[in-house]
Amino acid sequence: MWIYYADIKAVFLKSLVIIHDVSRLYMRMTREEFKSAIVPLQQPFYRLARWLMNNDEDAEDISQEIILRLWKMRDRVSDYNNIKAFGLKMTRNLCLDHLKKKSRNSVEFQASHDNRHSTDESRIEASDHLSLVRRLIKQLPESQQLVLQLRGVEELEIDEIAEVADMTPNNVRVVLSRARKKLKEQYEKYQ
Repeated sequence: MWIYYADIKAVFLKSLVIIHDVSRLYMRMTREEFKSAIVPLQQPFYRLARWLMNNDEDAEDISQEIILRLWKMRDRVSDYNNIKAFGLKMTRNLCLDHLKKKSRNSVEFQASHDNRHSTDESRIEASDHLSLVRRLIKQLPESQQLVLQLRGVEELEIDEIAEVADMTPNNVRVVLSRARKKLKEQYEKYQ
C-alpha cells in the first residue's frame, strides 16, 4: 500500500482545521481585549441610535444594550469580519424594535430640540440651514435616510453600509445617489 505525500498533507491540513475550530470554541475575549476592541464602538452605536430614536435617553440605553449583547457573545465575535458593521446592524434592529413597541402602545414620539439661544446671526443662519437639511432628510424614504446617515455621519464604506442595511453594494450606491439628488433638488427649492 502506497501512501502519497498529497494524502498525508491533506489529512494533516484537515486535522489542523479541526484543531483550530475546537480551540476557537474555548477561546474567549478577555475583558481587556473587549475594552480595547468593542467599547470604543459605543459612540457610533449611540449616534445611530440617537438619529433613529430622536431621543438621548433611549439612544444611550440602546447603545449600552448593544455593548452588553456583544459582551455576552464575546466568544463568537471573531466570527464576524466587521464588528462595527455588525454592531450598527444590531443597533438599527433594536431601534426599530423599540419604535414598533412604542407605536403599538400608542405612545407619542417627541423630538428633542436643542434650545440654545445665540445672538450671533451666523450661528442662527447655520442653525436654520441645519434645521432645513434635517427636515428635508426626514422627508426622504427611510432607506435613503439610513444610507445618508451611515455614509455621511458614520463615514462607513459602501460594503459596510450594505451589511448594516441588508442591501447589495450596488443598491446602496443607487439609494445614496438618489437620496443626494433628491436632497439637492429639495434644498434648491428653498434657496
